[in-house]
Order: sequence, then structure tokens, then C-alpha cells
Amino acid sequence: MPLITFQGKQYSCEPGETALDCLLRHALEIPYSCRSGVCHTCLMRMVDGTPPKESQKGLKPSLISQNYFLPCSCSTAEDMEVILPDAANFRVSTAVVSIDPLTSEIIRLRLERPSGFQYHPGQYVNLYNPEGVGRSYSLASVPVLDPFLEFHIRLVPKGQVSGWVHNTLKVGDVVSISEAIGNCFYVGDDPQRNLLLLGTGSGLAPLYGIVRDALHHSHKGTIKLYHGSSTMGGIYLQHELTQLTQNHSN
Repeated sequence: MPLITFQGKQYSCEPGETALDCLLRHALEIPYSCRSGVCHTCLMRMVDGTPPKESQKGLKPSLISQNYFLPCSCSTAEDMEVILPDAANFRVSTAVVSIDPLTSEIIRLRLERPSGFQYHPGQYVNLYNPEGVGRSYSLASVPVLDPFLEFHIRLVPKGQVSGWVHNTLKVGDVVSISEAIGNCFYVGDDPQRNLLLLGTGSGLAPLYGIVRDALHHSHKGTIKLYHGSSTMGGIYLQHELTQLTQNHSN
């Protein structure tokens, strides 16, 4: 039975479970969120063994070369020794600029853009509460147009991060975020291509960023954006979107 060595102790793996599943089953405190290799919250480093290629999908080459991997996507066919990364190497601190309601359930959070922070509209970052719990939120801002980072955050019942943002966070507070992650953003390789963007609720955030980025880069193809909600009260940014349609023919 394969063993995972973590913090000087060994933990047995069940057949077919991932490294993250194994560690959580043994009641170890490992940061995680999506459990599907998307958010990178559970990032770890393998100090003995070779990470499977699928567990390094989406990581930067600099991380892959240092044996970083995603335990939620890592099979446990062989023994391994793993460690948690130094969080300071992957997180940056920034301050809250503004917090404004967009709907009864969604607020617009704007943070100062840290010096040197690079991103594409439509990517996402992990936002961490004071207890170190992280959740992924998409970027609605555009770096060449906005001096801040903008997120649309829906209040989730009993949400550890969304509840903190809605009920506790204040302007001027310092928060911790990850680097930008994700491959869903405007590329601009075919400016004549028609774009169809669909989203519901706070899923408008990345689409709003992508649309403005495409228009800023003089996209020529037709752009259609559909935003849905279970109630009319969930529809927001109507004024801003109407202005875009008035200022751009496509």
C-alpha cells in the first residue's frame, strides 16, 4: 500500500484516491478548494518522488522544475514525500479600495493592484481570509483601463470567504491574494471572430473584463454577451453594458 510522508509522519493511501484525498482522510489541514486542478489552492511540493504529469497541468514551468504539483490531481500509485510551499512565495498583500453592492447578494470588491502584478481580464485569483481559507474569484478589471483589481463576490450561505467579505471586510483592510491563474481570456489572434459570452449571477465578472479588453484591442467581430439570473434583481451592470453597446457598433 503506497505511503505519503508529510511532516515526518507516514500515511497510507487507499486504492484510487488522490494524494489530497489521502491527506484529508487522515484529518490533516491541507488548503484546498475546487479539488479538480483548477484553483491551485492545494499546491504542494514533492521532495521525494516524481509528480505525475497530470498533477502539474497548468503550472508554470518554474514550478514544474521544482517538483511542485497539485495533490487533488495526483494519483497515489507510489510512495512520496510532500511538503506545503511557503505561502509567502505565492501570495501578495494588497488593500481594499472599495466595497459596493451590485445586487442584494453580490458586492463589487476593488483592491489596490500590487506593484508588478500581471493578469489578463477573465483570469482569477485566490482570495484568502484571515484564517488562510482561500476561494477563487474572477477578475472583472482590465489592467490597461483600471488602476485596481475588481471582483464580483456573491454571498454563499455559510461561506467562509464570501461571508467575511460581505460582513467583515472594510475599506483600508489588507488582504492576501494569489497570482492570477487561468487560461480563459481574450487573445486577439483573430479580431474578426465573433464572440459569444454566457454567464449567470456573479459569472458576469470575467465576461465584463473580457468584453472590455476585446473592445480596447479593437476587436472587429460581433460580440454577444448574455447574462442570466433567476430573478430580475440579480441582473446588474446594465448601465455599463448599455454604454458599451452605444460606444461600439459590434
